[in-house]
Amino acid sequence: RCLSDWSSDVCSSDLIKSWQYAEALRQSALIAQVSGDTDGAQQFAKEALQLSETLEDRIQTEACRMTLGEMAFAVGEVTQAISFALHAAEVYGSLRDSASKGQAFANAAAYLIVSGDLERAKTCAVDALVGSRDAGWSVNIAIAIQQLATAMALLGDHSRAALLCGYVDRWFREVGYEREYTEQTTYELLVTALASKLAEEDIRRLTK
Repeated sequence: RCLSDWSSDVCSSDLIKSWQYAEALRQSALIAQVSGDTDGAQQFAKEALQLSETLEDRIQTEACRMTLGEMAFAVGEVTQAISFALHAAEVYGSLRDSASKGQAFANAAAYLIVSGDLERAKTCAVDALVGSRDAGWSVNIAIAIQQLATAMALLGDHSRAALLCGYVDRWFREVGYEREYTEQTTYELLVTALASKLAEEDIRRLTK
């Protein structure tokens, strides 16, 4: 059968009214974003959000908001990204979804760091750490620790930030995790902050 026949079947079925279809749209947005199609990514994500809201699927709705937040951050719309992430964290908290709440707070911490709101970033990083710990999500625990370390370093607590940085670096190397755009952005800020105040030998000693 040709693609047009399949598309017609999809459009006439209940699939386009399901959370699965909303998630497919959200994943399409992520693929388009990685491929450099920013406009297409925005369109897919907005369609996914609209469908999720229509379905009154709160978890899927906030997943779409998180995706839109990451897209906003990538193009420098930091205030909007913060709003998306904090809204998602609040909803996930009300739904007792610790893992998603931890991820939302970790993203919010990163966005707040870039915005310069370091005390709020620290608070969000701690909230991310608690949520991820409760969910047993080790990857996001490490991400939350990195965000906490970055905020600490930028606030002048360089030695303790370096210790945390070393822990995260070792963990990521051991599991083969590669930082995504948001984590890489704050990691570069962390490394730069440490290098600006600590001697190279001190950084090696603290992060080994």
